[in-house]
Amino acid sequence: MDKILTEVYLPASGRTYEIYLNGDMYVYEAVQLLTDILSEISGGFFCGSGSDVLCSREDGTIYDFDKKLSELGIKNHSRLMIL
Repeated sequence: MDKILTEVYLPASGRTYEIYLNGDMYVYEAVQLLTDILSEISGGFFCGSGSDVLCSREDGTIYDFDKKLSELGIKNHSRLMIL
């Protein structure tokens, strides 16, 4: 179980958070975990909608829900965004 330190940008709050994720986690699992965490710590700026997506902050690529983070090349210091 390799933990990776990611930088997750939340446009709803305009803030960036450093969050550890498991590299063997599927994108759909990461989205659920991130929406739970970010809903809690954003102070009400973000509430998961059930149709949230995880994407690259660099180029806006939306990640396939059925892939593992490690398969997508997500590694330490990857810059992500949740919408």
